Amino acid sequence: MDRYALFEAYPGLAARLPRLPLGSWPTPLVAAPKLAAAAGLPFALYVKRDDLSSAVYGGNKVRKLELLLAPKAGGRRLVVTAGGLGSNHVVATAALASRVGLRTRGLLFCQPVTAQVRRNLLAAVALGADLRWVKDYPGVVAGYLAAIGEGLVADGRPPYVLMPGGSNARSSVGYLNAVLELAGQLREAGQPDPAAIFLPGGTGGTAAGVLAGVALAGLDTVVVAVRVVSANLLPEPKIRDLAAATLRLLARREPEIGRQLAKTGTLGRLAKPGAGGLFALEGGHVGEAYGFATSEGRAAVDLAWATEGLKLETTYTGKALAALLANAGGLAGGAGPARPVVFLNTFSSVDPAGVAVGTEPAELVARVPEPLRWCFDRPRRDCRCALAGQSRPFCEAVRSRDGWEWG
Repeated sequence: MDRYALFEAYPGLAARLPRLPLGSWPTPLVAAPKLAAAAGLPFALYVKRDDLSSAVYGGNKVRKLELLLAPKAGGRRLVVTAGGLGSNHVVATAALASRVGLRTRGLLFCQPVTAQVRRNLLAAVALGADLRWVKDYPGVVAGYLAAIGEGLVADGRPPYVLMPGGSNARSSVGYLNAVLELAGQLREAGQPDPAAIFLPGGTGGTAAGVLAGVALAGLDTVVVAVRVVSANLLPEPKIRDLAAATLRLLARREPEIGRQLAKTGTLGRLAKPGAGGLFALEGGHVGEAYGFATSEGRAAVDLAWATEGLKLETTYTGKALAALLANAGGLAGGAGPARPVVFLNTFSSVDPAGVAVGTEPAELVARVPEPLRWCFDRPRRDCRCALAGQSRPFCEAVRSRDGWEWG
């Protein structure tokens, strides 16, 4: 199914905003009564199942890549992007960019090595990605520059470069569309606007798109982005500014949206802290640092699976659900009936390349590039990246327990 709510609302946009159909829209919006009951939630809980966005590889990256790959793919041979060792974005790009004839190079920086991280590494290898170990953020920059130089020398043009997470105004349109979907689905279910939409915040593109969608649709809803990176990497203005840029991009292509924004003063509202009551950035669930699991996140992952059969993970979605559960009392509202709350599941429920968590075929492990093999089989592991300074207590504990060495 490919019903694009944004184009249904503004038909002229379909010809002015290139999109490569990669997913199945709308994704389901389902009630989660067992999870709500087990957690003692005083409101109806709905889950937006973006984990089912594609049969190839689901999750939140599909909506972004539809818009990123459509206008840029022609004539390119390689797309270069970056993420942590277990990056969902790198795997999604490898799985979907081949649809337009692009090979994928993934620049990988440090994060704790878990079973899910190893699964994503093997999936990226199985999907043919060229994985490069760059250790840290400065290494990412160097990796991009090297890829651009190689492309200019070999082909006379650079590769298609995607920033980590693929977050920009164009890609955030995908999540503006998601809000229009879920608003219609709630109306069909006889439900009012949700009191809140909870989602993880990494690079901020998904959160910005959701905020832009809530603002454009005029919903009485607070978007709660649960930060999973350090505060300096995801300040609140970054998300509000990107939401505004997303709306301005659409306004340039659809005059009706421009008139609507001018009439409602939406861009001015997004310029204010908290977007005039539409946005909150929850920073209390990061844990030690990016990629480091928290006990609350693990408990949320286990509860979602035990009650509703929902697959989550501890880096993004587990922390977002943990924040929702921790804030349940404040979401109940006043004396009237509590409005529903929506949890956006941005994790893929599809095993990419058929590699399930905990399954590590020897033939795939053997294809992992040597600089990354330590994730699987080196008896002593070198922890030399610049991220170590942000998470010294964790790294020192791992060193004493698992034999890592500091550089």
